[in-house]
Amino acid sequence: MNMIDDYLRVKFNDKPILGIDPASRRMGWAITTATGIIDAGVIVSNNQSLDHRFLDMHTTITPIFDTFKSMGGVAICVEQYVSRSMSGTDAVKGIIGILRLEAIRRDLEVVEIYPATVKKLLVGHGNASKEEVCEKVIEKLGIVPQYYLKDDNITDALAISIAERMRQEEKKQDLLKIMKLIEDAGGICDVTTIYK
Repeated sequence: MNMIDDYLRVKFNDKPILGIDPASRRMGWAITTATGIIDAGVIVSNNQSLDHRFLDMHTTITPIFDTFKSMGGVAICVEQYVSRSMSGTDAVKGIIGILRLEAIRRDLEVVEIYPATVKKLLVGHGNASKEEVCEKVIEKLGIVPQYYLKDDNITDALAISIAERMRQEEKKQDLLKIMKLIEDAGGICDVTTIYK
């Protein structure tokens, strides 16, 4: 039980979560807590060379990761990229590789989330409109500066961060249920206890 208690305390307290909407030209990012937005923005690269866009994104995201780590952040949630364009997919997968590299250098966890999962968690269905997602972001965070809402990349990053917090809360509730079942079973845990 002590190990689970430690996990719950570290993983699920109100640590900041960094949400990232990855792209090689306009990458949205947002750091939130359960009580609101710490900071958010968009990283822009107009460079024609993909390699130079990678460099631009790397150079700009590195201090954001450092700040996030210094705040006690542990989880970075990156939206998984789904596209029919092979060149677009390659570019974004390259950016995600850069994000993963810089995260591991700072001992930060990277989790990925599908766009439909973000929409389902926030709105209740996986094909929600941008407007519906935006409404839920405002509902969950309260006051959101208009600048953040005018840029879809930032709004998406905020939604990703919120969705990851909701996903972590679901995991916490599942763990608490398992702990209760084990406690009720006298501390004996077997497969039938967990599947009750």
